[in-house]
Amino acid sequence: MALTSLSLTEISEVVDLVNRCHAVDGPNIRVEVEEFRQELNSSVTVMDRDVQVSRDETGRIHGIAWTLHFPADPGLQRCYVEGAVDPESRGRGHGRALLDWGTGHARELLAASTPGSTPSSPRVIRVSRSADNHSAARLHDRFDFVPVRWFDDLKRSLDDLPDRVTPPGIVIEPWPEDSLDVLPVKNQSFADHWGSSPTTPEGWHELVHGFGGRTDLSSVARDDSTGEIVGFLLTHRYPADDAVNGEHQAWIDKLGTLASHRGRGVATALIVEAMHRFREHDLTHAMIGVDSESPTGAHRLYKGLGFAPHYSTVTSEIAL
Repeated sequence: MALTSLSLTEISEVVDLVNRCHAVDGPNIRVEVEEFRQELNSSVTVMDRDVQVSRDETGRIHGIAWTLHFPADPGLQRCYVEGAVDPESRGRGHGRALLDWGTGHARELLAASTPGSTPSSPRVIRVSRSADNHSAARLHDRFDFVPVRWFDDLKRSLDDLPDRVTPPGIVIEPWPEDSLDVLPVKNQSFADHWGSSPTTPEGWHELVHGFGGRTDLSSVARDDSTGEIVGFLLTHRYPADDAVNGEHQAWIDKLGTLASHRGRGVATALIVEAMHRFREHDLTHAMIGVDSESPTGAHRLYKGLGFAPHYSTVTSEIAL
């Protein structure tokens, strides 16, 4: 067994491996080659530096690990370690070797303070797993990761939708031509979300316009009196998933409302508008992820709109 870098020509091989893992561990999705290429080459992951694969003596790849470093200026410094081991190759030490490398590399990335941070700034390494993946749980325990947060993916059929709503003083509009107009609202509305730090303009461009981004199915809410954007809903769509889950899903990937405008029905209006547009595009289900302990009461909101639990994950961390 040896850990090495990954070449661009091998990405399709690793995508097949990752999809085999999804088939066994969940979620029921299918990653595409371009999607994964963008995952490994972004503002938070540098492929030549932040990716390792585990090979046998023939050079066959049995697993992969990569890091996503989210520096904050100043604030919590986060580095996530992601990975996958071929289900047929588990129990042979590939996962241990990859996670050992990943945690060590994360420590190196976090040790390099970003401008504005200080040596005392909080730093964490995080991993995530399916709530039902007990082998991953044992591996994380072995490296002293502590479960700290639970997340749910929720699903709703697009049958029997509630009527579109418009809160008093609010206008729901299509996504603006300049996506940067929405970035300050994203950063302000997520300031009290667990584990969140301000998104950079580069990271925002990747999220909005990268693989799966659908601004045509996204909306913003404006205060009619000031013209200020006070809420937003960003949609992603992954057509390759349709073949494995038998549905045509759209993901409400990011949803936020400024604290000054919460409690007025802005989020409800954005979600209902999105679901109607999804159905108009012949989609069958809306998906959304939620922090089980969100301070905004999002879980109650989504349940009230007919969303039901679909898939759960656990995030664990090492605090440095």
